[in-house]
Amino acid sequence: AAKGRSSAEHGAAAVEGFERKRQQQQELETGWLKFNLKPWDGLEYLAARHHLSSPLEPAEVAAFLHAHASRLDKTVIGDLLGREREYKGGFCARVLEAYIDALDFSGLRIDEAIRHFLAGFRLPGEAQKIDRMMEKFAERYGSRAGVLSLARSRADPFESERISLRYCRSNEALVAASGLS
Repeated sequence: AAKGRSSAEHGAAAVEGFERKRQQQQELETGWLKFNLKPWDGLEYLAARHHLSSPLEPAEVAAFLHAHASRLDKTVIGDLLGREREYKGGFCARVLEAYIDALDFSGLRIDEAIRHFLAGFRLPGEAQKIDRMMEKFAERYGSRAGVLSLARSRADPFESERISLRYCRSNEALVAASGLS
């Protein structure tokens, strides 16, 4: 009888574990949906359900964006990362820094590094947001690659915009050539 009971208890524990895992997956899916509609609402929802820490931490949010990039709207990610420094007390600017810090640019040429950086999101349409993002990228790439940072060199303040436009054009050409468009 003791054997049968422990087997039943084991089965109940397995079912409970499965249900808990299913609930966590449903919460994540709801969080992704909420994020894609309103990023801040999605992040707060996930923090309330202990998928993210509360209060939110920039490095953890950046890791979340990387880990779940395939399920999140790339345009929404780009808008969040490009927010002005004053938004939410600078939180999004710190997320951008942590997002870039999580990327490894070692051994990459500048064009490869930009592609790697831009692979997880779409650049927002606003020039100021693009400038903020490319400036942070240039700072990190320059510090890791041991070259003069484009952001520090203000001899040409439009260099980051030209780089991002070249990236967009080359990306469009790649998509057209692959037949995916």
